[in-house]
Formats: sequence, C-alpha cells, structure tokens
Amino acid sequence: MRSASPHVTRQMRCMSTRLIFVLLMGIADPTGAVDESPASVSACFTPGMDCQGLIKTQIDQTRPGHHIYVQAYSFTSSPLAQALLHAHQRGVQIRILLDRSQVTEQYSSATFFARAKIPLAIDAQEAIAHNKVMIFPERTLLLTGSYNFTRAAQDRNAENLLLVSGSVPLIQDYLENFTTHWRHSQPYHGH
Repeated sequence: MRSASPHVTRQMRCMSTRLIFVLLMGIADPTGAVDESPASVSACFTPGMDCQGLIKTQIDQTRPGHHIYVQAYSFTSSPLAQALLHAHQRGVQIRILLDRSQVTEQYSSATFFARAKIPLAIDAQEAIAHNKVMIFPERTLLLTGSYNFTRAAQDRNAENLLLVSGSVPLIQDYLENFTTHWRHSQPYHGH
C-alpha cells in the first residue's frame, strides 16, 4: 500500500484537528477568533432511534428559498424522497448527488427525483461515491454519518447519524466538497 505524500498527510491532520476544534471548542473564523456560541452536536443511532424521522423533520422545517444539498451512496427511503419532493414543491432549492450504482439499483430514488425535476447528478469519477450527507446551509446544519438514506439503515442496520448545528467553517468545507463533486458529475434525467 502506498503511503500518502507528506503534504496530503499534513492536510488530513489539519482537517482532523480543525474538525475536533470546531466540534469541541466552537466556531473559528479564518483569523483564528472563536465565536462564543459553540457548535451543537447530537447523535442518532439505529436500531432503536428514529433517525429517518429526525432527517424528515429537518427537511420539513426548511423554508422556501433555502437550500438542501444531498450526497448519497444509496437512497431508497420513500419517506425521505417524499419529504424532499414536498420541499422542492414548496420552493426549497435542492441538489442531489448519487453514486453510479443508483442508476441501476432496483429501488433507487434516482428516477423518482429526475421525474420530479429535482436537480440530480451521478458522481461516477471515483470508484464509489460513499458520502451520506445533507447540508442545510442557511440553517447552518449538517447531517452525516454511516446512515444511508434507506429503509434498511432505519430498520435493520447498526448505523449512526450526526447532527452538527452552528459550525459555519464545517458547513463551508462540506459545501466546497459538494461543489467539487457536483462539477465532475453527470446530470441525470432518468431512463
């Protein structure tokens, strides 16, 4: 196995350190100043907790004109797909990035989103687009973890979901990553 270059390793350590700092100490701006209101972090675990309901509530609370950015390896949850459709219909700006497997997956929501005219792209540049992320930038809210947006994640799997609220730098990092992947992804309009 090839080791990462010193630059990449240093960059990864800096990102890890920044994430830990943001989560534990509060919000840092580029000048190094710390906002006195720390980020709020909570977790949801399956089995046993209603992570799907929690995600749906966050989608339902998003106002018209606001944005939701979704990156998903697998998206088969009908309740979450319906919540995103209703958000789209009430004027929430949504962009969805899915792994290439979702084009041929039997129960994928890719065609559902494409038919609803929700901007959707397939991220096929890497071997697997394994992200599980929802970004709500105007609400400074990030949802991420191992939790795929699937029925199995809610009903059968041991999964985790983090809700991070109030961390502007972290939201910016995730938005930059989303934008990078969106640029090299292919628009999907269904079969």
